[in-house]
Amino acid sequence: MSIPVSTIEELFSDRGILANSLSNYQPRKSQISMALAVHDALENNNTLVCEAGTGTGKTFAYLIPAIQYAITYNRQVVISTATKNLQDQLYLRDLPKLLNIFKFPLSYAQIKGRSNYLCLLKLHQVTQNNRLDDKLLSLFHYIKRIHRQTHWGELSEFSKLQEDSIAWRLVTSKLDECSVQDCTHFEECYLYKARENAQFAHLVVVNHHLLMSDRLSKQQGKLPLLGDFNACIIDEAHQLSDIASNFYTVTLSSAKLKTFLKDCLQANQQEAGEKSRLPDEIERLQQLLDEFSYCFNQLSENLSWLFIKQQMKSQLVELKKCFSTLTSILEYLATLGKALEHCHQRAKQLQQILSRVLDTVPEQGYIHWLENSRQGFAIHLTPVNIAEHYDHQVHAKEVSWIYTSATLSSLNNLHDINDTFVNDAFENNTFENRAFENNAFEKRELDSYFKFFSQQLGIQESSYLSFSSPFNYSKQALFYHPPQLPEPGHDNFIPQLVDTTLPVVNRLQGKSFYLFTSYRSMHAAYELLSKNAFNILMQGQFPKQELLNRFIDEDNSILLGTYSFWQGVDVPGQALSCVIIEKVPFASPYEPVMAARLERLKSSQRDPFYEYQIPQAIISLKQGIGRLIRSVSDYGVLIIAG
Repeated sequence: MSIPVSTIEELFSDRGILANSLSNYQPRKSQISMALAVHDALENNNTLVCEAGTGTGKTFAYLIPAIQYAITYNRQVVISTATKNLQDQLYLRDLPKLLNIFKFPLSYAQIKGRSNYLCLLKLHQVTQNNRLDDKLLSLFHYIKRIHRQTHWGELSEFSKLQEDSIAWRLVTSKLDECSVQDCTHFEECYLYKARENAQFAHLVVVNHHLLMSDRLSKQQGKLPLLGDFNACIIDEAHQLSDIASNFYTVTLSSAKLKTFLKDCLQANQQEAGEKSRLPDEIERLQQLLDEFSYCFNQLSENLSWLFIKQQMKSQLVELKKCFSTLTSILEYLATLGKALEHCHQRAKQLQQILSRVLDTVPEQGYIHWLENSRQGFAIHLTPVNIAEHYDHQVHAKEVSWIYTSATLSSLNNLHDINDTFVNDAFENNTFENRAFENNAFEKRELDSYFKFFSQQLGIQESSYLSFSSPFNYSKQALFYHPPQLPEPGHDNFIPQLVDTTLPVVNRLQGKSFYLFTSYRSMHAAYELLSKNAFNILMQGQFPKQELLNRFIDEDNSILLGTYSFWQGVDVPGQALSCVIIEKVPFASPYEPVMAARLERLKSSQRDPFYEYQIPQAIISLKQGIGRLIRSVSDYGVLIIAG
């Protein structure tokens, strides 16, 4: 039985149930067209790439066809979005609202990553520790008291805990620490209850990190996190390639190794006693890791891993030798207890990563690079081309894949496009509409605009749609590019940027975002702006949502942020009246992964600037611009400085 197309149009019409149930609802052609396109992709197991500008109403445009499809055919649809906040918004607000309106008999669930769920075994262990300080002990007792009142034992249900809480990290498990077979609390495990609940739900809401974990598990032949779903809708899809890149990266970090060694010591103390050789080998490894951190701190930035391996050849050989000895000792001790047996399994997994990352011959198609900080080091092995690793087998199955976001397309060939067209795209956060019908690009125009996004993920067979925003940017927003500023990076650039924008910010009594491409620029601007009579809020001072709440509630507020505030931030109304963008957000060509990808294009006789750097910068810029106008009644000023 097929879902009639007319039903979709009726639902979204000015006389439909949405108009009768939601205040201020207005039918939008682009929303109806997108809903029909999603319906068609679901019905025919097709892939759809759909850009829907701010104000299109894309969430309902994909949710309603997805709900109807799942109920009509009793099939499962996975909806993935970029962040846990957006995931909560779908699960706790948007879905309940629609189900209350339509009375659909829909079962739905959500799953987050392991670190979001309380581990009852860890909670039991930490509360037995008498050496904890009073503050931590108080938080653990709070968790122990409250968790029975929660639905899923999930972080967002504990109001007193922040996302980066040390207490929360100590009561959650990591994959290599979790032993399902031997867990005394498995019957009550919140994580596995959430996964079990999702197995038979019509709609399952996840985030991109969990979706990539599931796909990676399937590729490696491990137990998947999600079942065999029939359709997947990926919202905020512009972030997927970066997240996928992280998941296909193999990493060896000092933090992970030190945590492992600490767990080995604890297991040895519990199950092997003082006669074991394990503590001596662990101490030697810890010394080696400290030596590595010291040596890495002496090296200049942007050195290739091949060069580093040549400089530290003897230390690397010693590290591999020591770890091999540790693994052998653990193999011998594994029969003494479950904890030591589990440590032995983890050692074998880490030894494989160690051998791969420290191998003297660089792997074809991978970038070796070093990340160094005060907290320690991490050695990464990142694919140059994500498309070669993205799970093509999933696309080959009878599954619908729908990718959507406000920013998916990019101008692919600027050689043939005049300045007016480019400026219009930057100023209005949309491509000009006069060449297109129904507020959407025609099919023949789209392949090149979506080429950057599609090539990153290896999407080959797809329908493309792009709906520009229904907002009238030429009437709702003023665009200003300050003249005669120094080049970004010049010592006077940030001081002059602040001086130039202060009259506008003063006139608006704050109500402004400053968006930066680096922490250094953000902190420099903070020092200068703090001398004025504003309530200055800066990323990192408080959790993200608290910063936004303070910005909205407190008078004369200015908020300074880096990339995490360029997207996924919604401040409608006059609380945000000005967005100031430091410069067009070109990624650094010297960053190791970026440098390798640009070099790969260059070696293929392709232009990396026009084919990679410009499309990526346009998508990021459109995200930043999109913070300003969030409704038909919003007005504001957009300033792009450099």
